[in-house]
Amino acid sequence: MSNKKAIKFIRFLENVWMVVAITTAAIGVYETISLGIVHSYMFFMFSIVAGILYTLRRRQRIGMEEETRDD
Repeated sequence: MSNKKAIKFIRFLENVWMVVAITTAAIGVYETISLGIVHSYMFFMFSIVAGILYTLRRRQRIGMEEETRDD
């Protein structure tokens, strides 16, 4: 039972990181067009970090789902 809750929570965090990555990338593009790359590069860095965290959570969730199936 707790594995299902953990998987749901990890899926939620996975979705949050995906939204953060997409949002910061979109803001970065807008700021680059408006102000230039000098003022917007941090948004792209945040987007990359959020993308990495999304990937890590996704791998963790898939691993936990495979463990649950094996049991």
